[in-house]
Amino acid sequence: HEVTFLAGEECLYSVVKRSAISLGWKVIGEEASDKVKRDCHVIWVDKSFANDKRFVSIQPWQRINHFPGMTNICRKVRLAQSLELMKKKFP
Repeated sequence: HEVTFLAGEECLYSVVKRSAISLGWKVIGEEASDKVKRDCHVIWVDKSFANDKRFVSIQPWQRINHFPGMTNICRKVRLAQSLELMKKKFP
């Protein structure tokens, strides 16, 4: 079973693409059809995720490296703020 890796214009670093190739994954670029891009196993995004249509239609079997709102848990200050808010709402 071949793993497909979408590394379109949102994938800014060549090392990411080289790593996918070294794993034997098939790298899919922006020139691929919308169906091929939509059905990729792994989606790599290095840019902000504001209003990206791909995330709305992601399937349970697909993996993506960034998702909307992730800075709320990935940055220490925002994570601490979120945990404090949760502690107040769920004592």
